[in-house]
This record gives sequence, structure tokens and C-alpha cells, in this order.
Amino acid sequence: MAPSYVLPLRAIRGTTRFGLLVLMVVALLAGLGVAWLLRHRSRWVRGLVTAGLLGALTLDYLAPAPRVPVDRDHMRARGCGPPG
Repeated sequence: MAPSYVLPLRAIRGTTRFGLLVLMVVALLAGLGVAWLLRHRSRWVRGLVTAGLLGALTLDYLAPAPRVPVDRDHMRARGCGPPG
């Protein structure tokens, strides 16, 4: 069970919490790896690589999210959907 002082983590399942932790560790290791690779490069190369990574990240976020059909009758039956 998640500690009570981390309120957003109480609302998600344990496996999801573990996946979130794994993704944070992978992101940290990726950042450390890029910093290590660029440690002895020139300032111009570091700026170019940083701009390229930020551009790739921006393009990733611009991609449309897949649309999933919603079964409204099922949601209403469970009390989750809009009234009516």
C-alpha cells in the first residue's frame, strides 16, 4: 500500500505504481547516460544534441492519442457515466 503522504499513488494499482517507478528510473539512467556521453564534447555539439532530443520529445508529444470507444451503457450501469 502506498504511503498516505503520496496521495496520487493511493488511487492506482500496485503494478501501475511499479511501472511508474521503473519508467522514472529508466528516464534517470537515460539522462545520466547522455550526460556521460556528452561530457567531453564541445559546447556546440552538446547544444545540438540537446536541441535534437527536445525536438524528438516534442514530436512524440504531438502525436495524436489513440481514441478508444466508450461503452456508455456499461458506465451508467456502474454509476460512472453521465446521467441520462
